[in-house]
Amino acid sequence: MFHVKHFVNRETFVRGIVLSSGINIASKVVLFFTSLLLAFYFGAETKTDLFWYLFDTLWLLITVFSSLHVAVIIPEAMRRREQEGEQQAKHFFTFFFYVYAVVAIGLMLLLFIDPVWWISSISKYDTEVLMRFRMLVVWFVPLFPLILLTQYLIDLLNAYRYFTLPVLTGLFNNILTLVFLCIFHNILDIFSMVIAVYIGYGINILFLLYLLRRDFSWSFIPRKIQLKSHFKENFWIGLLGNFWNFLGKFAPNYFMSGAGAGLLTAFKYGQKITHVPTEAITNQFSSVAAIRLNELVAQKNNEKLRFVFLQLCNIMIFILVPISALFFFYSKDIISFLYQRGAFGVGEAVNTAYFMRYLGFLLPLFGINTMVTRLYNAGQIVKFSTIYSVCSNTLFIGFLWVAFSYYGIWGIPFALLAQSILNLLAAQYFMRRFFKGIGYGKVLLNLVMFFAGCLILAAATYYLFAGLEWWGIAKASVGCTLFVICYLSINEVCKINVDVSKYIRKWLRLR
Repeated sequence: MFHVKHFVNRETFVRGIVLSSGINIASKVVLFFTSLLLAFYFGAETKTDLFWYLFDTLWLLITVFSSLHVAVIIPEAMRRREQEGEQQAKHFFTFFFYVYAVVAIGLMLLLFIDPVWWISSISKYDTEVLMRFRMLVVWFVPLFPLILLTQYLIDLLNAYRYFTLPVLTGLFNNILTLVFLCIFHNILDIFSMVIAVYIGYGINILFLLYLLRRDFSWSFIPRKIQLKSHFKENFWIGLLGNFWNFLGKFAPNYFMSGAGAGLLTAFKYGQKITHVPTEAITNQFSSVAAIRLNELVAQKNNEKLRFVFLQLCNIMIFILVPISALFFFYSKDIISFLYQRGAFGVGEAVNTAYFMRYLGFLLPLFGINTMVTRLYNAGQIVKFSTIYSVCSNTLFIGFLWVAFSYYGIWGIPFALLAQSILNLLAAQYFMRRFFKGIGYGKVLLNLVMFFAGCLILAAATYYLFAGLEWWGIAKASVGCTLFVICYLSINEVCKINVDVSKYIRKWLRLR
């Protein structure tokens, strides 16, 4: 008989990271192939620009709330579980499920009043363009409560150390979207993807509710709970910080919405490739690690906390920095091979490669910033991190305005890089104040050294084959393979990252 516990082991985080990350990688590969098909069928035009604008805006809005329950609600629920018992934690989770449902449905109804007016108010799109694609705008609105509540249930299961099953729901959604796009793109046009999302998330939310009821004896009857003033303060401050993060991440979409037909789509496709490692590795890795950091902070085990935090950051640097270096040198070859066919022409491929080349540098910066944020959440320093978030995103919007004013859409990657570097450096102050002895300076030093080494090694392997008259992707494949062999060999000989070396040897023995 099917049971949620068949998928995971509640006692081991390593198993949770490996299994959930593996399935998550498969899920993101399917999603990536979906973006390739979307480019093949529809190219880069105003319709696809609007689709990606709506899609990104939807997810950014969901992140305002999903980040809040990861940062504030789940740590409080875990505290209640430790101090007041399992049932109190369940009542707490159920209460906020209904709070989210009321807020999401209310916002959906507000947007339904005049969706075209709302989108025209927060973008540079002409009303005429929005009226032409009005049905696309309308269909996106009900997705907000559906996806938000599903994500809440997924994070709830993560809090109970059930890491693998929630990731399977994402894999199911992505496979369904790919199938619908293949079968119905001629009949339903780009709506085939939207309809697949409706069906996938509709099935998922019913399935997750059923599992919670059956395997956890969960009662969905709302009960009155007591909220302490400290939690209320963290909740509202966290919401303010998340909203400001939303503004910072939404700002590029706003500027790009008036940049010209196809440019926003080219940016998104370049961004999608660079986001594959983030979504497959960083997000899943950090979401599992966050539970461990929460427990260590709650136990006040500072020595173990320092060891785990540095270990996780160094592993992420070891994995993500070389990917950034390879993206920088091989972006043109990769984009030409993946996208330059069907309705996606040479000009669109050149634009996409430009964005991929520079956005790739964000990978390790975002990875470290994500781990730092998880540590902030575990330590519940919501007030200070929110104040910094407001300042950081205000500066970023200023960076973005200057970059866009002088360089147009081509300056946006550099504004994003400036913000990420600023966040990395500012974290040193927070670490010294709230997590003394964590050794964050070693992380920054390690990051700089890996960037220097990987860029030199990637340049050597790239220019070694630059003069050969080979097919672009063939040269890229040989160059990347040689890079990986040299990189892992250097690590094995010099013992740069012992943890990675150990895991690789274990994997080879299993083979």
